[in-house]
Amino acid sequence: MSMPSQNVNTAKIFGAAAKDAGFLGNTVTRYRDHDKFLLVINHQKSAFGRLFYVNVGLYFREMLDEPLDETAIRGAFKVRTTTPHPHVSWRIENTPGMPAAITQERLDSLVVQNDADELRGTLSLTLGILLTFVAAHADRQALRQLSDARLFSAMILKEV
Repeated sequence: MSMPSQNVNTAKIFGAAAKDAGFLGNTVTRYRDHDKFLLVINHQKSAFGRLFYVNVGLYFREMLDEPLDETAIRGAFKVRTTTPHPHVSWRIENTPGMPAAITQERLDSLVVQNDADELRGTLSLTLGILLTFVAAHADRQALRQLSDARLFSAMILKEV
């Protein structure tokens, strides 16, 4: 008689993929520190069972009243927090350059199938594409132009 398969721990898999991609932190919110901006990613548990979303945020240093420490960064996507909302935020699957096969439905399917290896591989791929996009477009004007051209679906604060 076979043992029932254990449900994948999506937060743990997310954390491992994020660490492999060079993100710092040890909670569901991870970050990469750059000279002009702070890139933040967040594992958001879905209200629908074991599913999750990956939120992405950019903080531009020139727009911050004071630097964000690691404690503040952990509050980046929380509703009740003193941490300001990221200046630009989006779901990872909406990152320009993301392959059409990388969708929220794909991530959901891997969770339902308990396919930890494929989920980690997919998250690693998406984080690599995210880093490539951010390296090329992480300035206020470029992001605004992509958004205005409807090539980038993101929430962008009007100050950006």
